[in-house]
Amino acid sequence: MGHVDVTVLAAQLTLPPAWKVIPEELLEDLELNARLIFESVSADDEYAKNEPGDLEEARARYQGTWRLTCDFGLGFSVDLDAGEVSLDRREFELSTSGVTLQEET
Repeated sequence: MGHVDVTVLAAQLTLPPAWKVIPEELLEDLELNARLIFESVSADDEYAKNEPGDLEEARARYQGTWRLTCDFGLGFSVDLDAGEVSLDRREFELSTSGVTLQEET
């Protein structure tokens, strides 16, 4: 799934020095700006058998490196001493509105 680097996150915010936790309210309006490298496209055996052209088209279309940007409200507080926070089994929602995916050249 992924993780959040707490040091990088904290550097993006203006926090009082005494704070040990970034409150949920400050993490509701974040933006994810990620660099994606597509390595492969796969599907279950039945789909691959019935739609091989779709897989080849996706491989050709998305090959390479892309920049993904979207809203990324976490909906939970983060301990500043955590180093990084795993997103596995965390409740948060990535909005599909306003998502951009641009190929890096």
